[in-house]
Amino acid sequence: MTGIYSKERQTELPRAYVVLKEGEKEDKAAAAEIAAWLQERVASHKRLRGGVVFRKEIPKSVSGKILRRVLRDQAKLEEEGLKAKL
Repeated sequence: MTGIYSKERQTELPRAYVVLKEGEKEDKAAAAEIAAWLQERVASHKRLRGGVVFRKEIPKSVSGKILRRVLRDQAKLEEEGLKAKL
């Protein structure tokens, strides 16, 4: 999970990056199920208002740490790409 900056709300929103098991489907129902499961267990400021994104793999450093910076940069590029299409 990492924070994604939202210009509309002028703050960071928590977003989950999930790698599914083999055979599981990447759909909105699965994302909603993950968000609902987490919503019951965390405080309101930690809920996944930034959404759930499915990935094939999570970028990691040589030592095995998650590269959150790479995830944030990719999210920024995705957001800019969506705005360019509009």
